[in-house]
Amino acid sequence: MCQAGIRVYRDNEELQPGEKIVEILRAVKSSQIYIPIFSRNYALSRWCLEEVACMVDSICQSAGKKILPIFYDVDPSDVKLETKLYKSALNKHEEKYGCTQVKTWKEALTTVAKIKGWHLKDQRHGKAMTDITQKVLQSITIEKRYLPINLVGIHDCIEDIKKLLNCLDTRDVGFVIIHGIGGIGKTTLAKAVFNQLSPQFEGHSFLSNIQESSPYGGIVKLQRKLVADIFNFSLSETFDFEDGNNIIRNRLANKRVLLVFDGMDENDEFMQLANRCTSCGPGSRIIITTKDKSVFLVTKMERSKENTSIRSTEISLYEMKEMHFDHALHLFNKLAFNTDSAPCEFYDLSREVVELTGGLPLALEVIGSHLCTLRKEAWISTLEKLKEVPHEKVHQRLKISYDTLEYRVKQIFLDIACFFVNKKKTNAMYMWEDCGFFPKVEIEVLIDKSLIKIVDHERIWMHEQLRILGREIISQELVDCRFSR
Repeated sequence: MCQAGIRVYRDNEELQPGEKIVEILRAVKSSQIYIPIFSRNYALSRWCLEEVACMVDSICQSAGKKILPIFYDVDPSDVKLETKLYKSALNKHEEKYGCTQVKTWKEALTTVAKIKGWHLKDQRHGKAMTDITQKVLQSITIEKRYLPINLVGIHDCIEDIKKLLNCLDTRDVGFVIIHGIGGIGKTTLAKAVFNQLSPQFEGHSFLSNIQESSPYGGIVKLQRKLVADIFNFSLSETFDFEDGNNIIRNRLANKRVLLVFDGMDENDEFMQLANRCTSCGPGSRIIITTKDKSVFLVTKMERSKENTSIRSTEISLYEMKEMHFDHALHLFNKLAFNTDSAPCEFYDLSREVVELTGGLPLALEVIGSHLCTLRKEAWISTLEKLKEVPHEKVHQRLKISYDTLEYRVKQIFLDIACFFVNKKKTNAMYMWEDCGFFPKVEIEVLIDKSLIKIVDHERIWMHEQLRILGREIISQELVDCRFSR
């Protein structure tokens, strides 16, 4: 259980000399799962009987607690006091402690004996240990990732990811890459899937905000978190990046784990950390969220060429798409009005705002929260402004992807935002070639970074918020008196 990351309390190990039974009972009351092991001599111990009575009392007072009994070389009928084994021991206790006290113990024993547990007479102990540990993992409250209160339209996406994970070969380490533009809900989806699936694995870790981690210490911090989450111990302060990678590679080999790398972009050290996880135990699943899907495909191919002895990995891509208009409107109304539908006077305005956000959850959250206390006149002026200038918080998030582009790719992005949204790409390609660009390559970069798509009949598609961002960048060029479109 300790190896599976479960915090275990055993009275014979943790009770210090001189401490009283009161300390044990305090530990019982603060625990969530109880595993009494009923041996042949169990009923001879007053302290064992006190503990099991405390367990029964605790589950009656607190919801969510469980007792998982183990019948070790005894039958449940013995614990139910249907045979002489426990019954004779309790008769002796009555002479010493009185009928009232012993009655409480008898009731506790018969209550627990009715609970389905493990009968270790015929079953192999190793298999029982595995079963018990798995049962505890499924029962305890896993430390879940925080999710927004107003979740709308995400259920289908969660089911999509679970299907992808289940379709991967159970003998392999499987990757699911969730990709899409910033603010589209990749992290929220990963958190929701992690919360649901983590109890099914021997270990789990959610590494968040990877792109924001410092290249000089952030990677070691992530290694420490991963090791602490999976193996329940801390790396020494003297460990460096390579030491951490070696420990992760060697110790993950026999563990079936669920890992999430949230916000993974191109960075050599972060990619090395992700690659070490290809050596996880069979059936392990790794979810990566990113704005640039191409990095991981190249890395996996290069890695497989370098070392063919590594266990095979399967990669599935999942594109995070904009919210359906009805779901987006529902979410916006919750944020702006704290209801499922807008008041009559705001009905048309709310639909205009939602259409402007293009189903981007980040924009819906930021703008909805901003408008929730404003009057109708302020709504109208805010809407007019948003048509020309993106909200600052939305602008900052989306501009992260733009800032990573090379000069020629930036120019093509800005050209599209100004002239070629929903236009066929043919004429644009001729123009960029005449400018000395390499549009076939640069268009693919924009597609991989989720900044554009090529849709029906070779038309260029760009999210409305990205189009507004591009035009705002052009407006800034005018302010700086540089050449501008």
